[in-house]
Amino acid sequence: MSPLLLATTIAIAAPATQADGTFDSFAAKLPREAQTGTLLFSRGECLAIRFATQGPHTHVAAIVVDGGRPYIYDSMNGSGVRRLSLESYLRTHHPSKVDVLQPTRPFSKRRSAKFRNYLNGQLGRPYAVKHHVTGQRDEGLHCSEYVTESLLHSGLIRAERPSRVTPSSLADGLIAGGVYRHEQTLRRQVPPVVAPTGNNWCEQLWHDTKHCTDQAWNQLGAWFACK
Repeated sequence: MSPLLLATTIAIAAPATQADGTFDSFAAKLPREAQTGTLLFSRGECLAIRFATQGPHTHVAAIVVDGGRPYIYDSMNGSGVRRLSLESYLRTHHPSKVDVLQPTRPFSKRRSAKFRNYLNGQLGRPYAVKHHVTGQRDEGLHCSEYVTESLLHSGLIRAERPSRVTPSSLADGLIAGGVYRHEQTLRRQVPPVVAPTGNNWCEQLWHDTKHCTDQAWNQLGAWFACK
């Protein structure tokens, strides 16, 4: 397969959003379906990241299967470049949705080795995003730059400025180029929080007001503080 030239500005065409399951079923199902090269594109609620990347995706991570188990590689603000088990990744990362992209052709042993070696070789590097604007190299890596570079070093794509690639432009470019397909979208199902029952109308009013305020504050935090 000839390498795909990945442009730094790609028209946004978000993958389908039909949910096939929950994150609990995802954790149980993915180990049987994951392969080296599987990519996880998160859709968070942070408006700042959505505005900066001009797309619905706020994060991307790559999977390497080692000893029959999937391991997640990503570059995260506050942590840098890291390698986690699937369980640890799902506990520490809380997107509202995850788009799972699979290679249209399984990676060969040679491509898998190149992909894995590059990902492992960057472990411990700091997270950085300021160079996304200039397109220059930096000591740190942001998430889509890290994954783009891993695909570049494996010979699957070509990228002129990996630091300018966003999670959404990466997903759209891989799908448009025919090297990846959208497998499924998984939604986080959070049980509703119910306000406590008061012993009288005054106490109930207090519980309802506090509950409403907490819910509004949490939503504002997700939108603007990226919590």
